[in-house]
This record gives sequence, C-alpha cells and structure tokens, in this order.
Amino acid sequence: MTNSLRFILLIILIIWQSNLFAQMQTVTDSLYGNEWIDYQKVYCKFQTTEDRIYKIPYSSIKNQYPLDVEGRHFKIFYLGQEVPFFVSNQNLL
Repeated sequence: MTNSLRFILLIILIIWQSNLFAQMQTVTDSLYGNEWIDYQKVYCKFQTTEDRIYKIPYSSIKNQYPLDVEGRHFKIFYLGQEVPFFVSNQNLL
C-alpha cells in the first residue's frame, strides 16, 4: 500500500470513529436516550425469552411492587415507545 492510500484510510477511520459515541450531541445538550424516564414513577421490567403472547398476573406484579395501582394505569414500553396491550380484571384473555 502506498503512503497516500494509508493516509486516506487513516482519515476515514478517524472520521468514522468520531461518530461512535453513546450519547447524541445537540447544540445545547447531550442526549443519552433515557429522557423519557420519569423518576417519580415506578417501573417494572419483564424479560421474555421469545416473541409470543404473555399473561402477567396482577398478583406477580403486586408481590414484587406493593403499590395500589389499577391495571388501566399500566403502560408498556419497548425501545422507548409505548406498546398497546390488553388489561382484564375478570381473568379474560
């Protein structure tokens, strides 16, 4: 490889590497992707093993997070976006 080709590849690598930061830079601030989180609220995390329909009993939520919250106030998020879901209080699916 010639020296000029190595120099061009080095410049391309430096430019490409400068775009690999975890936060997003704006004019006034750095955004980290968690701006949607309201730290005054309680969040539950459920990990799944495969894509399918899951039934989460209210008792399992109540045991882990003893709060008086009705199911109609629940929200589900995936990658920062709200996901629609069905809530039943009569054990219906």
